[in-house]
Amino acid sequence: MPPPAPNSANRPHYLTHPAYAPHPGHPGHGAQPGHPPRPAPRSPLAHPVWVPARPGNGFGTAALVVGIVGVLLAVGIVPGILLGVLAIVFGAVGRSRRARGRASNGGTALAGMVLGGVALTISALMVALVAIGR
Repeated sequence: MPPPAPNSANRPHYLTHPAYAPHPGHPGHGAQPGHPPRPAPRSPLAHPVWVPARPGNGFGTAALVVGIVGVLLAVGIVPGILLGVLAIVFGAVGRSRRARGRASNGGTALAGMVLGGVALTISALMVALVAIGR
């Protein structure tokens, strides 16, 4: 037996309820006289949910930034050594905070440590070149 043809008699009640009728303001829907427009849906920001903040790792970020600057300035021996040591120290503190669960970006701290080591290596090679050149 074929399904019944759709009409208002056999349509579910939720399709004929006035709250679900099309209203002005929705593209593609005509207004139906006598039906008030539906209220706008509530924004998810109307009732904010408290979410605990993710732990940050300022030491890891500082290690990365200082490591990058240290590599760039490693040709000048003193800045390369100072910034390389700082990057390694900040990276070690950041990695220890990550191990205790108080930080979230241990990889950034590790990258800063590696760049600090590269800055120290370049500065040591510059010291060797200056010593051989004399």
